[in-house]
Amino acid sequence: MDEFEPFLSIGVALGVGLLIGLQREQAAAPEEQHRFGFLGGARTHPLFALAGALSVLLAESVGPWVIGVVLGALLVLVGLAYVASTRRGEVRALTSEAALLVTFLLGALAMSPDVLDTPW
Repeated sequence: MDEFEPFLSIGVALGVGLLIGLQREQAAAPEEQHRFGFLGGARTHPLFALAGALSVLLAESVGPWVIGVVLGALLVLVGLAYVASTRRGEVRALTSEAALLVTFLLGALAMSPDVLDTPW
């Protein structure tokens, strides 16, 4: 099972990202998706979860700082999208942005060592 654990962890991360993305798509009303920009759905959230999982995998060989760099880069992109949408006059809350952050962290957690081997 040890040799397949990274693949299982990546699958868990993608599954979590897909579930969160589907929920975010369902929470946004269709008219809001067309009238305003839509941040994060069934494609974006799995990518953020995958970025979290792969950064933890990469951190094993490069160093733990890579997780912070990847997270920082993604937060810059999310921040730029938030600023651009507010400049267009869109009224936005931070729920979608917070969901993207949580998705990244859950993806990183799924790839962390021994998470799937909990004793309970």
